[in-house]
Amino acid sequence: MKFFKSCEGSYMKKKRQKYWPVWITAVFALISFILWYISTPDHGLSDLWLNLLAGFIAALCTSLGIDQILRKQKEADERPLRLALYRDVQLFASRMIFLWKEMYAQSNEDRESIAIDKLFSEEIISKIYIQLDLEGRPNVIPEQDWFTYINSVAADLVQRGNRILDRYVFIIEPELVFAIHHLITDSPFVSKLLNIRDIRARDAEKRFPRHPLLRRYTPQPRENDYKAMHDLFTWCRTNYEKLAQGERLPKIVESVIIINPNIPPSSIMTREKLNWISSEIELWRSNFTI
Repeated sequence: MKFFKSCEGSYMKKKRQKYWPVWITAVFALISFILWYISTPDHGLSDLWLNLLAGFIAALCTSLGIDQILRKQKEADERPLRLALYRDVQLFASRMIFLWKEMYAQSNEDRESIAIDKLFSEEIISKIYIQLDLEGRPNVIPEQDWFTYINSVAADLVQRGNRILDRYVFIIEPELVFAIHHLITDSPFVSKLLNIRDIRARDAEKRFPRHPLLRRYTPQPRENDYKAMHDLFTWCRTNYEKLAQGERLPKIVESVIIINPNIPPSSIMTREKLNWISSEIELWRSNFTI
């Protein structure tokens, strides 16, 4: 709540600053009227309109000139902070891309490169949900199971996202705020992955043989989840173009490639295993109801 109050205060401050040239123009017009009234004994209206027009043009030129100077100065002052914001967001996005790329690589026979916009599509994500065997192992160092790896990366992403929202509250754009906040609090792409290891632990306590498929542990993404992901990627691309002049900035990857195409996927769920676990679940239920 405190964060969003800060965002609201920052937004209202920027909104007030947006209209300050209008106020300057109004003040100059009022000064022009007063000067005309004092210097013109007969108060002729033709002189009034002439003086008002001259005062308005002068005020408008002055306010626009000052506004341009201040805007450029503000951009120069904020540039180091915006570079830092871009780098943190780019790392956040890249970490998430690598997580889902690895889940895709280990749950599919496909060894070709794939664009990130296609990777984060309903078609591909649905394949991961129904084909990734969580009892397999990702191709990462140190060696670990999927439950540990997914939980570790998701926790890191939540920490990174919160740090971005806290650190850059006064310059971050609303669409980026909404995208990151949604991903780290409500989305199956990040926040809901934190539940997987806890569900696994509870199943072990009850000796419940759950299917080790991603879709059995977390809901599939919805339209607003995909939108948050693509808003994040769009922000990274747009700001790279804005900030890259004279800077060696890393870009988010536009496609992901299987590092070693000769290594077969390690975590494709087989029909035989699904059938065996289904029989174990039926046995567990029958024992539970007796």
